This record gives sequence, C-alpha cells and structure tokens, in this order.
Amino acid sequence: MRLLLLGWPVGHSRSPSMHRAALAALHLDGTYELLPAPPEDLAEAVEAMRRDPEVLGFNVTVPHKQAMLNLVDHVEPIAASIGAINTVVRQGPLLIGANTDAEGFLRALREGGGDPEAPALVLGAGGAARAVVAALVRAGAERVDIAARRRDQAQELVEALVLKAGAKGEARTLDGLTMAFGRASTIVQSTSATMDPEAARPFAEGLPWEMLIPGTTCMDLVYAPLDTTFLARARAAGANGIDGLGMLLHQGALAFERWTGKRPPLEVMREALYEESYSGAGPAGTTSSDPSTSS
Repeated sequence: MRLLLLGWPVGHSRSPSMHRAALAALHLDGTYELLPAPPEDLAEAVEAMRRDPEVLGFNVTVPHKQAMLNLVDHVEPIAASIGAINTVVRQGPLLIGANTDAEGFLRALREGGGDPEAPALVLGAGGAARAVVAALVRAGAERVDIAARRRDQAQELVEALVLKAGAKGEARTLDGLTMAFGRASTIVQSTSATMDPEAARPFAEGLPWEMLIPGTTCMDLVYAPLDTTFLARARAAGANGIDGLGMLLHQGALAFERWTGKRPPLEVMREALYEESYSGAGPAGTTSSDPSTSS
C-alpha cells in the first residue's frame, strides 16, 4: 500500500508523522511518501499514481488543490462547492476527488469547545478560508462574515459560498473589522500572517480586540508556530483559543479512513503531531491550509 502527499514544495508538511504512526499502530503494510511536483509536472505525476495499483490514494497540498479538479475522474459535491481537492481516493480504475478540510475543521472546532452554528468571522479569503466558510454554512451558522486584504476577494467568497446558500454575511477588509468583531462568536484566522515572525505581531495587534465578546472562540489554522500571536492576543482578551493542529489531525484522519477503510487511531496520530511540534522539528511556519489541510 502506498499513500502520498502531492504538492510543491512538500518538505514542510507534518502529515507524514501522523500517517506513518497510524499505519504502524494498525500493523498495516504501507508507506506514506512525499511527492514533490511542480505545476508543470502535475498531470504526469497524477497519471503515474493512477497506473500504480499500490497507490490507494494521496493528499494534495498547495499549489495543486484547484488544478486537481480537472485531473480526477469524479469530484465529490463538497469538493466541487469549495472548489478544491485535498484528498484523492482510488476506486478501482477511478480517481475520486474529495475534500476533508471542511469536516476536519468542524471536528476541530467542536472538539475545542466552539459552536459552528454561532455567528462567525473568517479572516482571509484563500483556499483554507473557502473550506472553513463552506463548513460553517453547511453546519447552519447564523452568519458568516469574511474579511480579506482586498474587499473584492472577500465579496467573491460571500457571494459564492454564503449568500448563494441562503445564509447571511458581509465582506470586510482586514482594517475594517470593528463591527464584525463585536458580533462574532467564532473567529477563524486562515491567513499566513501569523506564520511570519515579522508580520505576525503587527497583524494581531491591529485587530479590534476591545470589541471581542468574552468567551468568543478564536481559532488559528496555522500550526507552526503552535501558539501564534493571534491566539496569545485572543486568550489575553478572554477568548477560547484553538490552535491549528486539530484541523490538521482531523482532516488527515478522515483521509486515512477513506483510503484504508480502517478506523484511524486518532490519539496515536495526535501524539505524533504534538511530539513533532514540541520537538522543534518541521518548518518555521505552517498552516493546516497549505501543508496539511491538504496534508
């Protein structure tokens, strides 16, 4: 059995540690491999995996999540609505495109004490944000506001994923969040800003924390560093903070189950991730939306 992570680059991902731990715990004869493929080689890489019967499936990370929509035989509805594939599953001769990011996010949010039906604010409008917004809308969130550096990016997401589904929401810029902060019970940070040591503090300090409702759940999808400046500032303001390892874990566990048909050893996978995180291994900054929201 071969499982892989397809992306460019892939060396930063922490997914191998949890998947290899799961394979070992279940005594499965298989590997989880990294497959770096630049965009110009993507189609060839996918066809090579299609021809190899040992490949049961693979994760997809940046920058290939959207391009993969045109390279599989079938796209599942949730992946189609999000516009991104992070998991490919072999079914006989067919490659099925799935997205486990959305459900992985919901599981992490609930596990951390958040309410997916509460009014939400999502910071960012990239691929990770699309999965989060789609998940919140499907879960019945009262309202989902979206903020991005450019308002038109946020507006596109509001129209495509919020208003189209009959939910309420508005587009904001990242420097115009006073009202949105004051009415959100869930705030999700999905940008790469908190990965960058130089940008992280100004980004976090620039948010209107004085408007935060005590007890609001604040989740940062970045998982390296684990305790981001956004989470530190949120907790100081009385928020319930959730780091990005939960989403990475749950989206990975969902993919593992799709590939193997086995119930994933969740705590074994969690321990592997936290061990790597606290050992100092891995990249300086990563988010569950690039290395492993895909993996």
